[in-house]
Amino acid sequence: MLQLRRQYEKATTAQRKKVFDKVGLAIEQSPVVGISPALDMFVTRPSNAAYSEYQGISKRALTALVDHIISPRFRDAFAARLQVMHMPTGWGWLQSIATHLQSYKISECARATACVAILLRISLKAKEVDAVFLKVFGLAMKEQPDMQGLTTVEGIAQCFADIAHSNSALFAHGWDTAAYRRLQSKGIQGRKAFEMLVDAGESVGAERISQAAKNKFKRATAAAAKAKAKQSTARQKRALSISSEGSQSSVLTETDKEIPIEDEERGDNIGALIQAARSKPTNTKKGAASGRLRAIPNVHVMLHFPDLARQYNSPRNALTFAGEDKHR
Repeated sequence: MLQLRRQYEKATTAQRKKVFDKVGLAIEQSPVVGISPALDMFVTRPSNAAYSEYQGISKRALTALVDHIISPRFRDAFAARLQVMHMPTGWGWLQSIATHLQSYKISECARATACVAILLRISLKAKEVDAVFLKVFGLAMKEQPDMQGLTTVEGIAQCFADIAHSNSALFAHGWDTAAYRRLQSKGIQGRKAFEMLVDAGESVGAERISQAAKNKFKRATAAAAKAKAKQSTARQKRALSISSEGSQSSVLTETDKEIPIEDEERGDNIGALIQAARSKPTNTKKGAASGRLRAIPNVHVMLHFPDLARQYNSPRNALTFAGEDKHR
């Protein structure tokens, strides 16, 4: 990251923003680096693993599950199954993941990730998964050697299990050489699973936006055809009315001026209707957010957690929560 900053040190602000946004860097370097260039920015300022993993990666994976993976028809049914799922001793019941996910606290995101991985494994059916996601994710699985032999539904469950295993390895109580290796392997595996879910989810979001644009065009085309039919009917009635009065100018020719009709007096514009339908659809908030998920710092920070564990014996020793000095 520091090398990337040095590479674009003389670039314009627009160039830096274009590159840095993709990797989750701020445009301007922290003043601390200039004050103490030899300072290790990652070890001396440990990331808050609870926020990064539970409130970050885990919650975003659950959001992808609700918004893109589970078909809208089965979303409430899946949430109901999760609510009645038997919880381990000491774990509280979860609120509906379909309606209250965004209000989940850190502990609820952690519990939900583990429970969802189990529930997906034992009860998820192919018909409950969005058709576009099922197809795209199935193609992505073919490129993963460790997923060969799994069905697409089993692959989805495996991804959430990998994220849960990554959380478990990161917050383990006892640390030794094996724990460091386990954190490295499980952490990277969990990030790959997260990226697979996000990439397939983006395809679903794009497909829904595209379908919305198609429906908008169909409605505008139908409205334009209806307005054109009214226009033609009004002209015919006007021509017949003039003809019945015996007027010599009742015969309409191509050079005659266009006769005003009621639709035109109201300001209806057929061309404007079609142009509105062909215009680029406005991206939704969910669609815009999903495109930035791969660039958030939470995805990258897993590479530094093993070093953090070596310095502090366990990332648990570096945890801070809202209201403490680090956040003031």
